[in-house]
Amino acid sequence: MAKIKILTVHGPWAWAIIFGPKRVENRVWRTNYRGPLYIHAGKSTAWDSNARAILEGIGVEVPPDDALPRGVILGAVDLVDCVEYPETAAGGPVFPAMDGDPYRLAEDPLADGPWCWILQNPRPLDRPVPRIGQQGLWEAEVKG
Repeated sequence: MAKIKILTVHGPWAWAIIFGPKRVENRVWRTNYRGPLYIHAGKSTAWDSNARAILEGIGVEVPPDDALPRGVILGAVDLVDCVEYPETAAGGPVFPAMDGDPYRLAEDPLADGPWCWILQNPRPLDRPVPRIGQQGLWEAEVKG
């Protein structure tokens, strides 16, 4: 059996990572892990209206609440970097120069840090896998 790394994310955000435009996962903590990362859609609906408003505000059509996946591993991405998103004293992000912003986070309306996990190459699973989520970066064994 092989172990995979998994991150539980609220429903609309998990959907947006695998099926939409979200290529940055904002966290209050950093990780040194790089590689395949499976995205689990959590069951909580606590942040759904906020996530929906943000996504729809940038023109993303989010599925209806009853169609959003919950309690399943949706797919995988490649976690390629984890970068701090610096802020000014006024609370807005600031980068010293374009070289200091290689992922163009200043232009990404979904990036707000304080740690931005840079995600690439989303790959949905053919069939989502039911799982109970966990906090933090977690692992599960899969046949492989």
